[in-house]
Amino acid sequence: FKELAKKVKYPLGLQIVTDEEIGGHNGTGYQIEKGIRAEFAIAGEYTNLLINNRAKGPLWIKVTAKGKTSHGAYVWQGINAIQKMNRFINAMNKLYPIPKKEAWVTTQNLAKIETTNETVNKVPDNCTTTFDIRRIPEEIDQVLPKIKKILPKDFVLKILENEPAQFAKETDLYIKRLAKS
Repeated sequence: FKELAKKVKYPLGLQIVTDEEIGGHNGTGYQIEKGIRAEFAIAGEYTNLLINNRAKGPLWIKVTAKGKTSHGAYVWQGINAIQKMNRFINAMNKLYPIPKKEAWVTTQNLAKIETTNETVNKVPDNCTTTFDIRRIPEEIDQVLPKIKKILPKDFVLKILENEPAQFAKETDLYIKRLAKS
């Protein structure tokens, strides 16, 4: 990079970040916040030397269900928060089914299921799930309203990350120049 930067007749920068998979706030996000801009950028993702001019926008959400605890011998006295959450998980799978192969569609990944229940003989009174949803640019503004529509009224939804999708038209001047080179 040092050798190439000296040979070109335009400003050239190299950015190496380590937090891209966890939101990018301390790397790219920090630099953008400080005013660093570029007319054109190439992300070093695996593309088999092809040009990838689009990427899905991540939406990470945490969803919490409350139930009512009871002793495991008296399950009818409790409300199992995990079973309540299971109905929501099934609704998410119906809304955004997992594709059988690579597809340019909005996808969701149920990444975590948690409860504070520490014993087996107790009906759990809470359950929290975390979803990693990847939205295509064409649907980016429709996803959250669709999820809120299937979310039970007594559930709590918290947005952890809400990032835009990346998209550059194939007719973009820089894309054309990159393809030519």
